[in-house]
Amino acid sequence: MSGTSTIRRLRKPSAAFLAPQMAKKTPASYFLPSLFCVRVWTQDIEVDSGRSKSRPGPWMSTSSSESSSGRYSMPEQPRGVIRALATPETVDMMLRSNWGPPTAGVYVLKSKVNEWMTLAWVEDLASGSTQNLIRTSDAWIHRLTIRNHRTDGRVLLIGEYEARENTVNALNALPVGVTIPASPAAPADQRVYPVMRAEFTSDPGGTPVKLLYTELDITLDQRLSGEWTFSDKWDVWKRGKTLVTVDLKGMLSYETWTLLDAARAGTKGRFLFSATAPALAPLSASTFSIDIKSMDFEVDEIGHDATNGWVTFSASGRALIDSSSGDFLTITKT
Repeated sequence: MSGTSTIRRLRKPSAAFLAPQMAKKTPASYFLPSLFCVRVWTQDIEVDSGRSKSRPGPWMSTSSSESSSGRYSMPEQPRGVIRALATPETVDMMLRSNWGPPTAGVYVLKSKVNEWMTLAWVEDLASGSTQNLIRTSDAWIHRLTIRNHRTDGRVLLIGEYEARENTVNALNALPVGVTIPASPAAPADQRVYPVMRAEFTSDPGGTPVKLLYTELDITLDQRLSGEWTFSDKWDVWKRGKTLVTVDLKGMLSYETWTLLDAARAGTKGRFLFSATAPALAPLSASTFSIDIKSMDFEVDEIGHDATNGWVTFSASGRALIDSSSGDFLTITKT
């Protein structure tokens, strides 16, 4: 085999950072771990670095749509998904566009995008090949799912984002002022919220019942809307009130029957999700909680499953919003 060999791009040495911007259209440039930037401990990440191309149109001849003049780049519309381990600092950073930063550990819902973020993905290879930095500016995490699946072992944060534009720079020719850490740039806060120390409780202020589950997803959806503008390129904003949904799967038990009884009676209740990350010197333990003030569930069909030998249970709930102040939901972190 002749020719120059290719140095493969490996996932492990790469790094992702989230940093709040000073203002819209002002990409962040400082990516050293600090109060102003977090190394996201990603499970996987989607960085939309390409450009969509035009599709062949219904022209009279093939050459009209397939020639060089008939093929062009579409307006850039960066979007992707961040799947990260839930740590206290990652919770802060992925919530703050819509809920933060917190005050005395309490997050308050904002009526519009509170802070624009820059997502920086560093191709950090020790092999000496050309490396790159992709900065996705004016990024907004419009949908955040707190995933608590027993098979994962750790609570995950799944953030879906859209942004204004991407900038690609070679690491050996970064613009003046752009600062990135040296490898390996490990996350500063490694206190991960473990699944086995997470609970989902009904009626926490009255007669609390801890619900048994194998999978629990809590989604905070800001209802994305966007359009292409000549002045702001791809622009995004909130389309309406925040939607909060809960998807729960588990085994049918006395505790889960309380959901079924309430669903049949049309009864609405309060539910509390709470996860605790153990202390990791010099950092103390941290508790992250989501208190849903009023919610009812729609329960799927139930029945015996011969595969696993027990009765499975699935339900979907949606928080009820009676005001625009955000008091239908309380998010705290200590």
